Amino acid sequence: MLFRRLACFLGGWTLEAAEQIVADADTPAPLLAPTDVLDSLTRLVTKSLVEVDAQSDQMRYRMLETIREYARHKLIDAGEATELFTKHRDWFLRYAENAESELRRANQIVWLDRLEADCENLYAALRCSFRRRDGSETDLRKGLRLTAALRQFWAMRGMLKEGRLWFDEALQKIAHLHRENDRELQLLYAKLLNGAGVLAYVHGDLKQAGTLCEQSLVLARQLEDRWLMAVCLYVLSERERHLRGDYARALALAREGLALARADGDAWLVACMLLNVGSHALTQGNNSQAVTYFEEGLQLTEQIGDQWIASALFEGLGSAAYLQGDCARAVALYERGLVLRRALKDKNGIAGLLNNLGRAMCCQGEWARARELFQASLELCRELEQHESIAWVQQHLARVERKQGKTTEALRLLASSLATWRKLENRSGLIHCLVGIAITLSAQGRFESAARVFGAVQPRYKEIGIAIAPTEHV
Repeated sequence: MLFRRLACFLGGWTLEAAEQIVADADTPAPLLAPTDVLDSLTRLVTKSLVEVDAQSDQMRYRMLETIREYARHKLIDAGEATELFTKHRDWFLRYAENAESELRRANQIVWLDRLEADCENLYAALRCSFRRRDGSETDLRKGLRLTAALRQFWAMRGMLKEGRLWFDEALQKIAHLHRENDRELQLLYAKLLNGAGVLAYVHGDLKQAGTLCEQSLVLARQLEDRWLMAVCLYVLSERERHLRGDYARALALAREGLALARADGDAWLVACMLLNVGSHALTQGNNSQAVTYFEEGLQLTEQIGDQWIASALFEGLGSAAYLQGDCARAVALYERGLVLRRALKDKNGIAGLLNNLGRAMCCQGEWARARELFQASLELCRELEQHESIAWVQQHLARVERKQGKTTEALRLLASSLATWRKLENRSGLIHCLVGIAITLSAQGRFESAARVFGAVQPRYKEIGIAIAPTEHV
């Protein structure tokens, strides 16, 4: 009996999951009691029908796929498949919703690893909710809840493309439900729009991120949900800064988000919004103010044990030092952030810090090391299909090539970057890239061409008032 029921799991399971899902926990006279599961599992291991994986913090079990497929047919023949897969879905929904808050606390790495180990089970639970032939509205709502609960996991582990696909499917499903006068469903819709927007933002798709978070913000204001409002304002402020170049508007949105976070009282959210406001202050050259925000945020992350926001705050402090020309301090701070990102296995964050470390190495004249860091960052960005990040790294790598006398290669990289900025309609990136092209043309002795590019870009460059490091003028 246990053998066939274990076929409901994909990619493995824990003893706790087996006891709760495949046992007859709520039956007066169970055929398989939760207390019998361990002994039965042990017998299956002895017979080599189940394998043990003791590498994670929890002992996990799994079946070879050929054996699992045989067990699945037995489960179907016994008429238990529908009930078991429903119990499986419901248990993993509770599991993911519990993990969602844990991802903002001291044991976030443990929970990230647990969720990643159960990715196949979580995706099976989503399919059970969204793609069941005889699925009900209850099934659909549970799938929507599960999608919303996995937002932070997908963002923190850099699983951006697959996360966005699940959010797209969830938003298509919820569009067919009647949401009027259903506060629970309206809140869920706001969370899904917000989650989709956050993943789009992290993925570098600022245009789509802004559209989704604008819709979410309208609902969040109606529902008076300060947490959701603040997160929406974070993303919208980033759109204003990077896509539209409206730095005053960006800072105003970020400050509104910070005020909402403080009113909400969630320390993690406050730290997140301090990062946001500090980043805007830094962009406008207010280094001391930015450092104050970043340091306050670090105090909060230390209190709650978060490493994800902490790593970004270290990165912000590193950028403040970099912009002041203190490259040794910038390197030290970036490396502290990188240690945390590696522990979190956050590929997106690792790529960003490798890029910034490369810039700091340029500042110190370590061009060979800078090239290595930029290339490592570029490889990760391409793996994640992070088009915006690819464009930034290509620009920085072009600077290395130019300094090494390889101006033709530098222009090739800048041309690729320029095409991306135009496609993404990213004003800030476009202006930075044109400046790089002008400098490279000048290095080739093509002074008339360089002057034309400089002349076209200079008014817009001064207008947006971007702060850059003293060493980046060359």
